[in-house]
Amino acid sequence: MELRHSMSVLIPRSFLIFLLVSLFFFLLLLSACTQEQPIEEIKIPDADQDGIEDTLDECSTTPLLEPVGKQGCSARELRESALSLLQAVPTDTLTKKEKEMLAFAIANITQTLDPSLFNEQQDLSCTTIKPFVFAQMHAVRLLENLSCIVDDAVLVNATEEENHYIAVFKKKKAGKVVINASDDAEAQFFEYPSVTCPQVLQVPAGQALEKVLSAHFVFANVGYQKMTCEQEDAKTGALRNLGNSIENYNMGRYQHIVDNLGLAWGYVHACECGDPFQL
Repeated sequence: MELRHSMSVLIPRSFLIFLLVSLFFFLLLLSACTQEQPIEEIKIPDADQDGIEDTLDECSTTPLLEPVGKQGCSARELRESALSLLQAVPTDTLTKKEKEMLAFAIANITQTLDPSLFNEQQDLSCTTIKPFVFAQMHAVRLLENLSCIVDDAVLVNATEEENHYIAVFKKKKAGKVVINASDDAEAQFFEYPSVTCPQVLQVPAGQALEKVLSAHFVFANVGYQKMTCEQEDAKTGALRNLGNSIENYNMGRYQHIVDNLGLAWGYVHACECGDPFQL
């Protein structure tokens, strides 16, 4: 009786062990025969392969290897777009001085398109960095004047007179302020600059200014990336000013942006050419 009982228990256990071993080898064989399916890559539509999605890319046909800004436009495309805006402005109502300023702005932007001055595909040249940077700076200053832009200021009033806008801004006084109890408190801390610009140029000059500044940043970033010297302070200084220019751009401080980018180029020049330069 005891032997029969032992045999009746042993048979189910043996069968169970056999079943588990068989199942293990079946699963092992199945995993060996099953090919791993690759994860399908999600492709973002980017026709010009510049890293900017087509729906966000303002320049969807940028040639390969041309560095772009956050809107997907290269410095060349931005400058050409700025030129198109300015060249389309009718000049009938402009004064002689305004026509000269517009012509100088166009000439300076055109100069920055000269590949012999700066080419992102070539090494930096110590003989062309200065004229290139100064041409950019002059274009920005002229466009600021033609678009009635004042940094760090609040528009108080704007009037129209003889095809021109006259804008009055409220701005904190620069430098040290001497407090005098007898003076008006408002006048002690603030000034009210007045600027005039032609109506036909105010908007297109402002739009062109945005594009020129974006192009200026793209090329300054290229200049930083091309730095080959071992001077860490120069590299740090260039990078710091590039960062400051982004902050000032977000705050609409256009005059500060060109100063930041000029300083960044100064560090690049010091690194590659041995001496900085002052704007």
